[in-house]
Amino acid sequence: MRAARLLMALIVPVAACSESGRPVLTLSAVSPSGGPAGQATALRIRGAGFRPLVHANFDDDERSYVSAAFVALLGDRTLEQVTFVDEGELSAVAPASLSPGLYDLTVVDPAGAGASLPDAFTVLGAVDGGTDAASDGPPADARPDGPSADAAPDGPPSDAAPDGPPADTTPPDTTPPDIIPTPDGPLYYVKEEFSSGMGSVTPKSGSWSVGSGTLDQSSSSQNGVYAVVPVAAASYIAETRMAIHSIQGVGSVAEGAGLGVRVQSQGNPSNPPGQYTCFLSADSKLFGIVECSGGQTYCPIRSSTPVSFSYNTYYVVRATVSGSSITCQLPSQNKTLSINDSTYPTGGAALVTFHASASFDYLRVWAP
Repeated sequence: MRAARLLMALIVPVAACSESGRPVLTLSAVSPSGGPAGQATALRIRGAGFRPLVHANFDDDERSYVSAAFVALLGDRTLEQVTFVDEGELSAVAPASLSPGLYDLTVVDPAGAGASLPDAFTVLGAVDGGTDAASDGPPADARPDGPSADAAPDGPPSDAAPDGPPADTTPPDTTPPDIIPTPDGPLYYVKEEFSSGMGSVTPKSGSWSVGSGTLDQSSSSQNGVYAVVPVAAASYIAETRMAIHSIQGVGSVAEGAGLGVRVQSQGNPSNPPGQYTCFLSADSKLFGIVECSGGQTYCPIRSSTPVSFSYNTYYVVRATVSGSSITCQLPSQNKTLSINDSTYPTGGAALVTFHASASFDYLRVWAP
């Protein structure tokens, strides 16, 4: 009942405008503005426009949902326990594994909109454990003629997180510094994890095989290799997590891998089918939107931005298609690109490689 009341409460302001009328997400401050390395720090993130995503399906209540799945990063490291407080505040925890340095803060809301706050948080040097103190005297930071080093101080322990909980003893997160957002309620059209086969994904060209929980494409000598799933909906969100292992080294074209959306039936098997592809180029170190017409050997890049890239490193790639809008995101590097094009109003989702071998560890498609 509580969830139903929350849904109805949030539908009221949204019903008066489309999602394009969502408030602009902005960031103003993070508190505290710093913390020591080697321990977790509780944070309060302040700004405006922190609004959950509401989807109301009046034909089927089971498909209505409210998502408050915000993602926050310091640099390229995802914060833990990100929680919606209200439209002006989120809470989160900076992981203990952050190295000393100055970090930009980035927040991505459930609709995929993002905002950044430069130089928002400083990780200081690790708290001195006393092991390098001189053996014949007190630690360097002890007060002269004051209490002994092991005396209880007059305030909180020196290793307490400022304004937050005690140090987190959980081992540091060793997963790749990327975002793997999970929809908070939307209907999945496709959810393939490749744990026991290819599922509904159908290879159309290339050399595909199921590895240890991944779908692998091993040929780097072919262009526009893809494995596709049908999607009947015109608007949807698709996401994969992929690693590029090698490229052919053609030299005259961008080579890499990506996520195709609104993929058409293949005509000439020598050419990639008509589609839009959120594309990560290994040789050019670009993230871009590629549009294939089905009649071209090589597909032109419609929009692109420079990125950092490493072979055998997993990157999450997300695509959102709605009407004539095609949006591609590389969340770990806070990259978002959009174009407007109505050539392909519908079509499936695909895992795609261009003169590259790559692995994909899931493919998910869900309602926006």
